[in-house]
Amino acid sequence: MIRVSTSNLYLESLQGINADQSAVLNSIGQLSSGKQINAPSDNPVGAAQASLLQSDVTQLGQYTSNQNQATQMLNSGSSTLTQFINVMQSAQNVMVQAGNGTLSDANRSALAAELQQGLNQMVGLANTSDAQGGFLFGGSVTSTPPFVQNGNNVSYAGDNIVQGLSISQSRTTQIKYAGNSVFMDIPTGNGSFVTSAASGNTGTGTLSIGTVTAPTALTGDKYSISILAGGTNYQVQDLTKGTTVVASTPLGNPATLAFDGMQMTLSGAPAAGDTFTVAPAGTQSIFATIASAITALQTPSSSPAADAQRSAALTAALGNTQQAMTSITSTQAAMGAQLSELSGYSTVTSDRTLHDQTEMSSIVDLNYANGASKLSQQQTQYQAALQSYSSISKLSLFQYL
Repeated sequence: MIRVSTSNLYLESLQGINADQSAVLNSIGQLSSGKQINAPSDNPVGAAQASLLQSDVTQLGQYTSNQNQATQMLNSGSSTLTQFINVMQSAQNVMVQAGNGTLSDANRSALAAELQQGLNQMVGLANTSDAQGGFLFGGSVTSTPPFVQNGNNVSYAGDNIVQGLSISQSRTTQIKYAGNSVFMDIPTGNGSFVTSAASGNTGTGTLSIGTVTAPTALTGDKYSISILAGGTNYQVQDLTKGTTVVASTPLGNPATLAFDGMQMTLSGAPAAGDTFTVAPAGTQSIFATIASAITALQTPSSSPAADAQRSAALTAALGNTQQAMTSITSTQAAMGAQLSELSGYSTVTSDRTLHDQTEMSSIVDLNYANGASKLSQQQTQYQAALQSYSSISKLSLFQYL
């Protein structure tokens, strides 16, 4: 027979009461906080899982913030480029209008003033602030505007550092574009080669910007087109190789010249001794292009040859402006692609955040209905334990003496 002392019986009863009381207080605490886990000791495994989920949610929150910032920056950049393109289109219209041979010097001067206004607008747009203490097209430079205008000469004072933000664990997206690549390094001519007339030409001949007819036949060499004695024939020489590409050939009016994968039109009446050059395309800023058109329009008409030089300058400016239009539109398209990508990442991040928060809620948050029911049962058990102890504590021989 096992003998149980009265003191052991009392001790076990008190321990049961204390355990029931602790359970009741714990449930009250859960109902008060709305959480199943208020301390790691409440559920060590669940607390560890919740901590990992919270860390993931915090990281996802940073990605969401970066995505929002990148979206704002790229939207601002794209909007600014839209305005820039609109100004370029207006400049193109002015240059086309300026090609009218019946205009007077005063008319051309008025058109030059319009281009001047457009140039100033372009510089202002290129210096647009990013609303965060920097500039949209200045790279990492924040202390001064990236484009400096001195008369009609515009230089780039920014840098080429590409700035980006992490929008996921494995993806960083570019949020700004260096102004040097957007506005300064624009291909000239038709993008493959550029045509020009010698400044000493005495005739009225003008050479079109030309087109590429056979890309594989392009040599990248520099060529000279010479009008031969009598002014009725021309020849083409490859200055790089020192060879004659087209021997003496009669001129038409206009004359279509085709050689080494290139084709262009020589119009007007070139004089004997006039020369034209065809060279590989280089780069030129859109600001320099507009400035060249302004200079051409501000030059008074003095002779048919000078008018031809002005016409050639305007033709070149139109071609270069079209190249800038293509280049800047491509940059804007790249921004659009990034914005589309950001939208996709934003959806994924939002879904993952919701999933983690739901998982964490199932571990940490309290179901109030279940919690209230559990508390009611615990309180009943606690009251029963108290009553049982009260009854047991009266079981003594002294009660019957």
